[in-house]
Amino acid sequence: MNRRVVTELPTSETADENIIYLIKENNAYREYILIEGRLEAIGVGAQIVPVATTNTIGGVRASSDVGINQDGFMTINRVSTSALYVPNGDSLTLCGGNAT
Repeated sequence: MNRRVVTELPTSETADENIIYLIKENNAYREYILIEGRLEAIGVGAQIVPVATTNTIGGVRASSDVGINQDGFMTINRVSTSALYVPNGDSLTLCGGNAT
């Protein structure tokens, strides 16, 4: 089967039984297929996740310096100390175990 994103469903007469039709509803796509001559909803497919901002919870992209474990937690693989900013009057203590 193939998938096709559409803005409106075809009629039962023009629908292809080898196509899963996807209609955007709010932040998700609802899936429809032709079953016994009728278009039937079969579920909600891919979710649309907004890009995270300071005001919006959403997805983020990770550089090669950031890892994501199986539980979904992000880890920092390496940080250049030249990229760190420490305001006047503050101090920074680094303790990285075996870090060099």
